[in-house]
Amino acid sequence: MDATGSTVRAVLIERRGEDYDLLGVGEAPGAGEQAEAVRAACRAAGGRRAKVALALPRAETVVRSVRLPVADAGNTEQMLQLEAAYHVPFPAEGLAFGFATLPTAEGAEAEHVVAAASGEAVVAWRRVLAEAGRNAAWLAAPGPALAALVAGGNPVVVLHLHDRLGIDVWDGRLVLSRGTEYGGGEARGLTAERLAAEVERSLLACPSLDKGLEVVLVGEHASEALAAELATRIALPCRCWQSDQVTRLHTGETRLGPAYALAVGTALQALSGPATLNLHSRAAAGVRQGRSRAVVVGLLAIPALLLVAALIATAQPREGEAARQAALRGEVARLERQAAKIRATEAGLKSRLAQEGFVEPMRVLAERAPAGIWLTSLAWGTGGEGSARGRALDAEAVARLVSRLTESEAFTDLKLAFVRQSKVGKTPVVEFGLSWQTEEQP
Repeated sequence: MDATGSTVRAVLIERRGEDYDLLGVGEAPGAGEQAEAVRAACRAAGGRRAKVALALPRAETVVRSVRLPVADAGNTEQMLQLEAAYHVPFPAEGLAFGFATLPTAEGAEAEHVVAAASGEAVVAWRRVLAEAGRNAAWLAAPGPALAALVAGGNPVVVLHLHDRLGIDVWDGRLVLSRGTEYGGGEARGLTAERLAAEVERSLLACPSLDKGLEVVLVGEHASEALAAELATRIALPCRCWQSDQVTRLHTGETRLGPAYALAVGTALQALSGPATLNLHSRAAAGVRQGRSRAVVVGLLAIPALLLVAALIATAQPREGEAARQAALRGEVARLERQAAKIRATEAGLKSRLAQEGFVEPMRVLAERAPAGIWLTSLAWGTGGEGSARGRALDAEAVARLVSRLTESEAFTDLKLAFVRQSKVGKTPVVEFGLSWQTEEQP
């Protein structure tokens, strides 16, 4: 089930050996009461007693690739739990996390895909499902769930055009997973130009993924027209996901479009993925289905119990409490002084950054690069020299770029180092290199 956007979408999928049958679909507006929307979508999809696998919103999850020394399963889980608490912006207390271990060469470090969510988000979504009369059997992070649709084959950039823009890069393993808001708010900022900039920015961090790379659009805002325009801008194959593109999923006469991709991916992950990727806590994952309601009630009761404990502690202060509070106030004062020093250092660094010679050339490059140009690398030397490499759809775009940069005072002695024909996949492109000199700052 996908409840991360403006519409709740549910699919009923049954596993038969190595194949999967799509038995029903349903959707309901999600802008009102969430529990009622979940109930309506599940009712439309069918499967009254089916277990529910729910994708959490991308803003409430974090996905990272972590390398650790090879260890047994118990120690690996403990180490990853510590790593998850260190790498994510959620409170460590109550953190829900899941992981999948990728195959590695013997003796090498083990690589793990780690997904994490705040305990508050997990409790809130389990409450919604409980109010809808459903049991949360599986909670998924969008990135790994979507990987179930595109796993194997060539490297893939998955653009999740949903409540926010999600970007996941896969090459047999997780290379990059990030999210960002649309420019202009909601889907109004969704343009091929914006998507092209985000794809190019992501690929700069993954320079080894040129061969056979394709872009797949999923989510309620994906469309064939947007995929075609994006393909023209980035010179890479782009397509919208369709349910019949999953070879083991039998859809019958029902053919689902990209709006249902996350719901299908979440269901497939729950049916075939490693149990450790479930974002339930480890204790909740082992509870029998018949007791899942009691688990939800117990989790919801925890804040009330903590509040009662806090009131008791306030009413009956332990001996030495005054001294402990005085020590805490002293620590707070020390931290405030340290924060003031950090703010002063930050202001000084920002002032120095504004004086560096690469700031103005970067601004001019961003403003004057014509359509059909994207940069693959940038470099600056200590003496004011700079260089850039990039690709273009044609040589004319490179000529326009050089002409526009020559007109700027930010570049002196601008030279076109090389121009050569190349290909990205099957698409012909032009590779080029530039070098220049800027006035060295005092």
